[in-house]
Amino acid sequence: MQKEDLLKWLESSPSIQELKKFAKSMGLRVRKAMKKRDVIRIIRERLEECEHVSSTSVPFTTLSSNTHVELPKTYNSRFKTGSENMQKEDLLKWLESSPSIQELKKFAKSMGLRVKKAMKKRDVIRIIRERLEECEHVSSTSVPFTTLSSNTHVELPKTYNRDKLVLMPVNPHLAFVYWDLSENVRNTLLQKAKEGKAILRLYDVSFVMFNGKNAHRTFEHRLDENTLNAKNFYFHVPSSKAVYLSEMGYLEGEEFVPVLRSNAAKVPSDSPSLSSRERWVDLRSRRRWVSVSKGSLVKPVEKLSVLSSFQEIVSGSGIGKSTLDRR
Repeated sequence: MQKEDLLKWLESSPSIQELKKFAKSMGLRVRKAMKKRDVIRIIRERLEECEHVSSTSVPFTTLSSNTHVELPKTYNSRFKTGSENMQKEDLLKWLESSPSIQELKKFAKSMGLRVKKAMKKRDVIRIIRERLEECEHVSSTSVPFTTLSSNTHVELPKTYNRDKLVLMPVNPHLAFVYWDLSENVRNTLLQKAKEGKAILRLYDVSFVMFNGKNAHRTFEHRLDENTLNAKNFYFHVPSSKAVYLSEMGYLEGEEFVPVLRSNAAKVPSDSPSLSSRERWVDLRSRRRWVSVSKGSLVKPVEKLSVLSSFQEIVSGSGIGKSTLDRR
């Protein structure tokens, strides 16, 4: 069926139900409040994008609510799996055809893109376009751009040859440190590890500006070749709610020579907080503020029933009664 036949069918005054059903079958987004002229307009816009439309099983002049229309694959806005290849230009046309936000998010996720729940339609289109600019060809499979899926196995490199030491809190009494080393630093520390001089240190730097020598407490571990090549280590820390910092280096005589220094990391508290402050955030405006709680877990002043105690002494027994009797 040629494009001219479809245009003739549109001029034959089909019903609004037939127009909407045909528009949906073309992958167009049809709103409930759309009028007849609006549906015709979006169908004409789609027809202008294609020069030829495949024939249907029933002539368009006899379309009814029970009519089945076999659409060309170029109208499939969801890009179902197939053996044919979809060019970049076809995807750009699809983005301009006003697909729904659900279709955009689903397609973006299939591309391996990170889609946030609060993203708007223009944001999803933007990240899809950015990915399209990185690739010249897109396949029509369910995972385009040869992006990673949950079943894809990728062999990561053993090292990135960059000097990096990272400290992370695990729980109130456990900290995790991992590292990556350049070739020169790795060879130096491996040689020191063979001599028993490679050191990994952990400092308690709570409430201090650390200068390398003013930590409250210092913990260290001698690194052997296996631990150095494992590139991670766990420290058991005695104090919760404390700030720690790690250094890697070696001993030169009696002096420690640092090679790498990590970030500062605070381990969480192991008990409920006694603070009366409440931290609030407005999810819409992203505004944050702190206020004093109206309630308190512990009363600042507790009143004693002095009158009740005095009456017990007067009418009671023991020392109180004996004293009154002697008077």
